[in-house]
Amino acid sequence: MNTTIPLQELFNSAVFRIPQYQRAYSWEETPQLAAFIDDLRQQSLAQQKNSEKQYFMGTLLLHQTQASPIEYDIVDGQQRLTTTVIFIATGLEIIGKNKKLDTKTIKLLRRAFVFDEDLEMQKFHTIQEDNPLFRMNVLKLHGDKVANSDSPSMRKLLEAQDYFKKTIAVDEWAKLIPIVARAQVITYIVDNPADATQIFELQNDRGKKLTDLEALKSYLMHAIYLSAKNPEDLLETIQTLFAKVYRIIESLSRFEQSPDEDSILSYHCAGFVDWKYEEWRDPKNLVKATLAKVSHDKKPDWVLDFSNQLLQSYQSVLAMLEALDYMQELSELVVLDRMASFWPLLIKIWRYDMQDTKSQFVLCCRLMEIFAFKGYAIAGVRADTGASHLRRWAREFCGDFSWLSNNLTNLSLWWDIPVRFTQNINSPYFYNFSKADVKYILWKYENNLRSKHAQHQPLLTWRDFLCKDPKKKFSVEHISPQTDTGNTKIVKWMDDTEGEFQELALHRLGNLVLDTVSLNSSKQNAAVWKKLEQSQFKSSILSEKEISLWAEKTKGKLRWTIKSIQERHAVLLEFANKTWDPAVYYRATTQKEESEE
Repeated sequence: MNTTIPLQELFNSAVFRIPQYQRAYSWEETPQLAAFIDDLRQQSLAQQKNSEKQYFMGTLLLHQTQASPIEYDIVDGQQRLTTTVIFIATGLEIIGKNKKLDTKTIKLLRRAFVFDEDLEMQKFHTIQEDNPLFRMNVLKLHGDKVANSDSPSMRKLLEAQDYFKKTIAVDEWAKLIPIVARAQVITYIVDNPADATQIFELQNDRGKKLTDLEALKSYLMHAIYLSAKNPEDLLETIQTLFAKVYRIIESLSRFEQSPDEDSILSYHCAGFVDWKYEEWRDPKNLVKATLAKVSHDKKPDWVLDFSNQLLQSYQSVLAMLEALDYMQELSELVVLDRMASFWPLLIKIWRYDMQDTKSQFVLCCRLMEIFAFKGYAIAGVRADTGASHLRRWAREFCGDFSWLSNNLTNLSLWWDIPVRFTQNINSPYFYNFSKADVKYILWKYENNLRSKHAQHQPLLTWRDFLCKDPKKKFSVEHISPQTDTGNTKIVKWMDDTEGEFQELALHRLGNLVLDTVSLNSSKQNAAVWKKLEQSQFKSSILSEKEISLWAEKTKGKLRWTIKSIQERHAVLLEFANKTWDPAVYYRATTQKEESEE
């Protein structure tokens, strides 16, 4: 059944719930909430010229779950309806204090959208996890009592309410609320989830913008509807699996390092579905093509298995991100910020490594980190170099860790990476490479020192590396400052090359050290001997404290010379060659370089 009806009339007759298989509230100030308010204001201006002009809010797809009182699950339109109820509840609270609408109108609106005193029922329910906060903080159904907002969707509910409070003037509410209440909506009402699935898939296959994950969920449910003899139970199972996926996506939003939901879907397809060329980038069409090859009677089982496997991939990503604080190899790979090529394989390895220690996963992370640092960061190979190999290995990997470790080890030997790595890390312009990559090698060296002197300082974590607090943030400091007047003097490097100090030695690895932004700033352009003394007493960074080991002492003062830089450079170079030598971690059979697909 479908009909066009004013929103308030629809709400007068029913209670609405967002089922668990739907995503939680996700609208943000820009662009959704701002557009919502702009539409209402434009409608208000239009109605001043023509009072008969109606406001059309859109289409709602509802599944009727109860006859008396009528209850609907919202299949499509939950974000708009949640925003509408927040808007009306917020406005009624403000209007009630300022008496901008008559009492009868306020009472009728509250009864329709907020709470029906006769039925003693909340009229609109969010997902279960968010509803207590929604009742207490937004609908104010418990007086002054408030609930804590401990999830991103809860915070978005409150942020929407705060946005409306700060954006809408007190005098505007009396004009805008009636526009929303009288808004026309087209409702599609079905009495079983199978019909809802059919309508949703057909409606959204015709141009309505969905995330890839939402579009795929719709298609999978539609496939169950078409292929299962009794689809009701199977649809409920699919809904439950996707409810869990959406709750995981909520948890993933805590991590800045997390890929977005559609990227994880693509990574899953790259690792667990057979594909050719770039098919994994279009999950819905890949799944369609794959399912088309499955016999009709086996399609329901395939869909259930795929949905369960997909849930496990989202769970794996969450588990990996939660492991960053204790899994050093993974955290160092993530810090390098070149994860897109590695995610499909990481997800696959995590699921196949059944050991509590995840030792195989850890080894593979280390081998990937070596390739990422030597190849991408220092050797300067193209950002997508090796990506096709990594995705293909993810697709083909079925638990043979020797085969995989061998491939990952050899990856760091192709494309002249060892030669280019040595050339670039020895470059007199090393500092002019990516500052984050220069900082990365110095951070690793600092932790190497700390691992040998654990009684002095704990290891610097990945959080320390990424810290944005100016007082704690790390930077790269030149030991001999860039503004030193002696930078034009002629010096000779270890290979007998002669040139000005500034061109030949200033930006070498041996003249660079890890420092905090605050301490670096306080030193400014002080003489080297002053900086060395300052490092001894103020800095907690061991690699700064050890600089004096290479400084030359003249007339009671420490001097930083070309010889000092050369000697320290040799030490750091030896550290780098050992740290990023894959043979230190795994002995592989050398393979010839494979061509890119």
